[in-house]
Formats: sequence, structure tokens, C-alpha cells
Amino acid sequence: MGGATAAWVAFGVATYPHLVFSLALTSIPLFPRRYLNCSACREARECDSSSCAEVCESPCIGWRYAAPLDVGTPSQRIFAVVDTGSHLLLARDRARGGCAPGEPPSDGFCFNSSASTTLTSLGARNTFSYVLDVTIRIAGQFLDATDQVSFLSEASDGAWDGEGSGGEPMDSFEGQVALLAAPSSGLLVPAALLPFFWADAGGVLGTSPSGSPTAWKALLAAHADTFALDLNRDEAPSALLLGSWEDGLTGVSDELQQAATRLQWSEPQVSSFHELLVFNLSVCSSSLFGASSGWWTAIVDSGSSCFTVPANIFYNLFSWVAVAECNFARGGIAPSVGYAPPAETEEERRCWLAASDATAQLPALTFRLAETMPQLQLPLEQLLLPPTPTGEREFCVRAKSFRPEGYTPKQVPLVLGTMVIEPFVTVFDMTQDRHRVGMAPKSAPLSAAEIEQQHGECAVVVSCTGQQRYVAASNSCEDPDCGSRYVQELDPESRVCVPTEGFRVATLIVLGLLAFGELLFQELHQRLPNRIQRTAARGRNAHGLPATSEE
Repeated sequence: MGGATAAWVAFGVATYPHLVFSLALTSIPLFPRRYLNCSACREARECDSSSCAEVCESPCIGWRYAAPLDVGTPSQRIFAVVDTGSHLLLARDRARGGCAPGEPPSDGFCFNSSASTTLTSLGARNTFSYVLDVTIRIAGQFLDATDQVSFLSEASDGAWDGEGSGGEPMDSFEGQVALLAAPSSGLLVPAALLPFFWADAGGVLGTSPSGSPTAWKALLAAHADTFALDLNRDEAPSALLLGSWEDGLTGVSDELQQAATRLQWSEPQVSSFHELLVFNLSVCSSSLFGASSGWWTAIVDSGSSCFTVPANIFYNLFSWVAVAECNFARGGIAPSVGYAPPAETEEERRCWLAASDATAQLPALTFRLAETMPQLQLPLEQLLLPPTPTGEREFCVRAKSFRPEGYTPKQVPLVLGTMVIEPFVTVFDMTQDRHRVGMAPKSAPLSAAEIEQQHGECAVVVSCTGQQRYVAASNSCEDPDCGSRYVQELDPESRVCVPTEGFRVATLIVLGLLAFGELLFQELHQRLPNRIQRTAARGRNAHGLPATSEE
């Protein structure tokens, strides 16, 4: 394939075995894309900024998935990264230098707007911004246009040779196409991050409910406004599945039939994104949300790879994973060094598995899509990135800082990237006013005995002393709030609230004054009656009568 350099893997092409789908379900093959050689990435892209270095170090080896589609007349094949976190169909435009030499590499499939006879330019330039895996932030401008777009279902023989052949075009629909110029034009920034953003693809296919009518929404209207992602990073094929899952599936693979029996739906949401509520996210039988809440808002974002959580939940999670090494202090555990520099901010926190612990059995995350739903399981092994040359494996988990100005902590949602949803067939119902997400585990849940065995790798429950309170969410001890009590402070050894030094001194002074006052009172109590008696005695004669002036 032309356009890709040796430092990048354009995409892994795998044939999708032919499945006999019912009329209610149509399959679009997806192709996993990821970067392999991060050191070459750094050298080839001259990563001299912290954000670029971040791309080269870990997110570059995450997974995203590209779908084939035809754009324009005559049709031009491109591969577009499926992004459930946006709604635009972004297309790199060869006519505007989008795939020119010296620009971010492409897989050789690039749209040329000047060659399409059905393209209509609306003449408006708009802006967009994307955030992937917390640290990847892309901003740019696009030329608004419309053209014919058609998607490709599974070929009759299941064959895809990597050159764009195979596949059966479905009906075409007119829809918005956001045309992108060459990054060197300054309309896309920062240029150093674009290779990861594109994944060498010819565009990005947004599939969120937001935005104006698009070709994607027109396609879904013919398939019950429902689609599903069956993502697989290994040799197993990946697919985008169109059609309803309400009445069960017939004529599909045994794996999909079994997954369909385990499908659970989230509570309906009215949102511009594929949003759901996650209940009781736990590890080692401890809720990571703490005692303050039983649920949290989450968004499914297939444009990202990692599991993004608010910083406090990130801290809670890795306080329980005893075998993990992290670049920040956790409950008295000093930061590890070597793999990642010490974290100066919450968003720079990283945790990894050392090469010596490669065979360690990790606990599973558990959660529910509703309070009464069965528990779903996400093994932490699913969130491990491939090993580095020295054997470390980073957890693809990112911390999002909470900034309190203007919003509450729950407005920092969980973000479920591709590595999070891979163990599930994830179904998206885009029916108007009933947006919801379903998750169907691909494998049977772990038994109670297997879960108990995993708990052997959990951190030991800490012991609290004095007046400390145990916090299960972070497996830590919380000191008493001595500051809320008048003139008290925490004793660092006993961990109990004791009077402050100033209070003790003041108390001694007051007690001394009280004692002195008591002695003085007693002295007065004794002397005053005697003085009265003496005074009275001097005022009487020998007969006991009051003395007169003559006497």
C-alpha cells in the first residue's frame, strides 16, 4: 500500500469469514489499526514536544478500527476510522493536498473532491476539535460539502485483498462530507499528532447521534436506527453490524447468537453522544465511586483506545492493583521510576506491569448498566498495551483532572475506548428520544470461585489506627477531621485528635487563674466575718449596748 512509511503500520487486513446474516443484520468489515514501533515513531516524527512524546510512548499502540466506504461519483474508495465520539464524515482531500508527499502518511486511499461530479460545495468553512485518550487534542477547519456516500457490506466470498476490492456497495446516500486540506496549510494542528489521529486512514466516520442528517444516519434509518461494534484486536475479524437486536438474531454465527443472549441495555438517555450510566464500578469487591455515589455517566468513544476516568477514580483503581507500578504515590507506596517520568499533574499519571510480573493474574473490573442488571466483567488484562522492548506493559487507563469551576465531578464522564468495549459486542440504539447502549459479553462470566481466586492479586486491606476511618474505594485510611473540632489537632503517632499546644497552654493558664481565684475567695470568706465581728465589738459598751458619745 502506498503512502505509509516504515515507521507506521497502515492497517492490518484480515478476511472476514462469510456469515449468513438475516435480513435484519448487515455486516460491514472493520480493519484494526495501530502503530507498532514507537521508537521509530519518535525518530520519524521528531517528537520534541511533551504531547508528541506522549503519542510516541503509549497511545500510538492503541487500537482503532477503519471501515471501507465509497465517496463521490464515480465512487472513490477510502477507509475511515469509526468514531462513536463525533458525527462528522471527515475526508482528507487530495485536491487540497490532504495526502500529498510530506504530509502525514496515508494508506493510499484518499478522496479527490475535484474528481467527483456529484460533489456540492456549500462554501462554508467550519471548525472542529477532537480529544482522544485525554492528551491527544486536534483542532482544525474543514470545507463543508455534500456528496454521495455508500458503505460496503461483507463480500459474497468474504474476501478482502487489502487493495480495496471485495465488498458489496449498499445504497448510496447524499450526506455531508467535511473536506480537509493539507496540515501544512495550518488548518490542522498540531501536525505532530495527526499520524495518530488519522491512523493512516483517509478519514474519520463519526457515528454519534449529534449533528445534522448525514449519510450515516440515512443508512441507519433503513436498519432500525441500530448498529453494533464487534471489535477484535487479534486475528479474529472485526465488524460493524447494522440492524435491530430486539427480537434476537437468526442465521448468524454461534458466537453472535450466544452474545445476543447476554445483551444488556443501559437506561435511555437524551444526549448528543452515545451516553450511558455505569453503576457500581468495582474492583476487588470495592466500589471505585466511593460512598458518595452508586453511578457515573459514561461515553463510548471508539476514536480513543483507553479507559479514561476522573482522577480520583484512577487513584482508587490502582490503589487496589497491588502488582501495578505507578509514577505517583499511592497510599504510602512510593512512585516507581524508569518506565515513565514522575507525574507532575493528575493527567500525567501512568501505571504499568513490570516484565517480571508478566504472568500475574489481575483482578477484573465489574459494573452494571442498571441497578437491577446482572454484573458485567472487564478483565484488567484487556487494558494492557503490548510490551515495550524491555517487557513493561502499560495499562491503557487515563486520568482526567476535575476542575470544579462551573460543574460537578459527574460531568467528567468515564470514556470507554476500543480496548474497553472489545470484550463485548456493543450495540447502539439511535432511535429518536431513546438513545441507549447495549453490551453483550462475548464470553461467559467468571464464576464466583474464579473471581475469588483473582482477589489473591488484590492489595492487602490496610489497617487503620486511632480515630482513622477506613475508605474501601481507595483501600486507605482517612484521618479524622480534627480541624472541624475546636482547638484540636491530629497526633501524628496515635492518629487521634488531641488538644492543640496553644489550647493546652491556655487551659493551664485558665486553670491557674481559677485556682488563684478559689484561694482568694476562701481567704475573703474567712477574713470578712472576722473583720465584721471586730468592727461590731468596738462599737458596743461593757453592757453589750451600743456605745454613746457621752461614754
